[in-house]
Amino acid sequence: MEGARYRLTEPLVLTGSGPLWRAVDAAGRPRIVRFLSDEVLRAQSDRLEKIAAIRHDNVMRILDVMAQGGRWAVICQEVEGTTLDTLLTQPGAITPRRALAIARDLARGIQALHHAAVAHTDLSPANVIVGSKAVIIDLIDSGITPSFAAPELTADNDCGAELSFARQCQCDIWSWGKIVLAIGAHTPVTEQALSEDPHMRPSIDEIVRILDELLEAPGTVGVGAGEEAPVESVEAAVGRREDIPPCDASLRKASVAALLRCEVDRERTQHRRAPARHRRSGARGGGTITATVAIVAAAITLALMYVIHTDSVTSSSADAAPTAMDLKPICPTRSTAMHIVQDLTRRRALAVMATDKEGLAAVYTPDSPTKAEDMALIEGMQAQEIRVHNLSTSIAAVTVEECAEYVKLRATVAQDAHTRCLGEICTPVEAQQLHEIIVELAGPPWRVDTVTRR
Repeated sequence: MEGARYRLTEPLVLTGSGPLWRAVDAAGRPRIVRFLSDEVLRAQSDRLEKIAAIRHDNVMRILDVMAQGGRWAVICQEVEGTTLDTLLTQPGAITPRRALAIARDLARGIQALHHAAVAHTDLSPANVIVGSKAVIIDLIDSGITPSFAAPELTADNDCGAELSFARQCQCDIWSWGKIVLAIGAHTPVTEQALSEDPHMRPSIDEIVRILDELLEAPGTVGVGAGEEAPVESVEAAVGRREDIPPCDASLRKASVAALLRCEVDRERTQHRRAPARHRRSGARGGGTITATVAIVAAAITLALMYVIHTDSVTSSSADAAPTAMDLKPICPTRSTAMHIVQDLTRRRALAVMATDKEGLAAVYTPDSPTKAEDMALIEGMQAQEIRVHNLSTSIAAVTVEECAEYVKLRATVAQDAHTRCLGEICTPVEAQQLHEIIVELAGPPWRVDTVTRR
């Protein structure tokens, strides 16, 4: 390569958009190289700039861009490990808890991309390297990997080119769910992530929060740990989870808590079938615990967090699932309510900045009067060719006021300073002062029904 600054050594992986190469720089340090044509580089320059600014453990870092023989070489940090698609061909390489850690690392990487206003649009096992952690690679000029692409995509509808940024992010959520299924990770949000309705998929912030809580269980290991029994040996002893009767699909519509409690019962059934030799000693002495039971404990904690007024399920059969008739209103804790408001205001800001009316479906209920106001706002921006940049909301406090048919929250908020552009003329807009609003939510998945300023 030009100036002998980098020397290619071997191909790393062939992705949907071309090969990535291993290389070394003049000092002998390992690097990863991706080649782009001049045309692609010009088209991807804005995306490239955003990605280069990301500093995150689960996203491959761009170090340099240089001309080389009529094309461009994008130089990236070396990521130690094995591509996830290779691990999937190795029996026992992905233990149940390692799969959950990979799912969490992948979600964190997607979160970093989305917060930087970048959607990957071609997530697949070939685009993930797993070592001590899982890292997303191949971030530029992404193609489409059909087996991991969202169902709303067709051969004539390229996710990266035709859909709004909000819809591209929803494509990434579906691809995350598909990868999670492929590696055998059991999470409470996988099924929702694979919803055919993009607006029913959870946000990446919701996914990360739930997986962080699951992995807080005692004895949790990292991605690179290999102390557990191979997947095949555990499944042989306890029976595959798919052999246990699935939860009634109607529970998902009734409540997240009902579904979680049913899933906990399924995990408990699987654990009860396990011979003693497949149970590990607890990290703090006394008793035994398997990876499955650790996940169950975290799932119970998560269920209690979401449904603090929901009674425990009792039954003469451990396999009996709760019914929707047993449920009381879902009432989030204060910290969860804060996360919900942060997530919904971020989604709303993205939709407004992209003048994406469809994106509002992930923020509001269908008949929300506040949604109608934002629809009119976006239509006015489109008609006058107004653009808004750096739109965000500061949230000082959130309290739960009432949990009935709707969840009523009191929030102290202020719209941050941002920029408003009309044609080539851009003017700054000052930040608002903090003020109180009352927000009524329906869900889960949580959507705003009404917003009233106090």
